[in-house]
Amino acid sequence: MPTATMIYQATIKQLNELCQLDADAIELYARALEHIDDAPVREDLARFKADHERHVDELTRIVRELRGTPVARTRDLKGVVREVFTALRSVTGTRGALKAMRMNEKLTNRGYDAALDSDLPPNVYAVVVQHFADERRHLAAISDHLARLSSGDGGRPGPVTTEPPDDHDDRDDSAVVIQVIDDCPTARL
Repeated sequence: MPTATMIYQATIKQLNELCQLDADAIELYARALEHIDDAPVREDLARFKADHERHVDELTRIVRELRGTPVARTRDLKGVVREVFTALRSVTGTRGALKAMRMNEKLTNRGYDAALDSDLPPNVYAVVVQHFADERRHLAAISDHLARLSSGDGGRPGPVTTEPPDDHDDRDDSAVVIQVIDDCPTARL
């Protein structure tokens, strides 16, 4: 049977992993926002970045309450790979940035989902559930923006865009990048 110390150590490790995902997301949103020219997308992404900042603060506070050491707010190798992917996709504009952030939110959602399968104390579990709800909301909104922008009219009445249709489905790209990131060690840089 696990002891309280073992549970707290496992909880601290799990929370630090989530904190790392959220810290990386803050940087990724900052990078993506540099390339967003659609006002509703810009507003949502700025709010999502603020959510990730709040998550880091709350998770850090809980780790300290459990007498643990919070993870340093620096990127690890996975964060660097995610940043490179985000930067490359974002230079193509709003849709590219959204596609990169959709992949990043999928990773963050997976992390929160996995955390809910671990043995968390009830008060910690409640916080993780709230954060996971935010992550799901982020992913849904990003997908909605992509659908709106891919509709050919930007989701608004007016002339049809002259931009060629996006015949390439990025789900395959995301799957490859997610696998590469999963295979990366978590070493600090």
